Amino acid sequence: MDQLVLVGLAQPKIKISRKNFIIYPNDIKKICWEVLISIILLCSCFTTPYNLAFPQLEDNNKWYRIANFAMDGLFFVDIIINFCSAVEDESC
Repeated sequence: MDQLVLVGLAQPKIKISRKNFIIYPNDIKKICWEVLISIILLCSCFTTPYNLAFPQLEDNNKWYRIANFAMDGLFFVDIIINFCSAVEDESC
């Protein structure tokens, strides 16, 4: 319970049955994933201008290319996760 309060979540008042293959927006794993993707997006914001300014340096660094491919792969996984995520309707 204390861990949920630290993250800013509260225990749901009504227990509902969760469906398979749906990621709920208040799930702790979903929130952690969104934080990770936000950090990777910030890294991508800094590396993209570097790639455009110095394209010849990108070819020489193997670890840099691997990191770029890893970021692209995680962005692809994020698209898949967003397709499986539920959306909370505030109007109801």
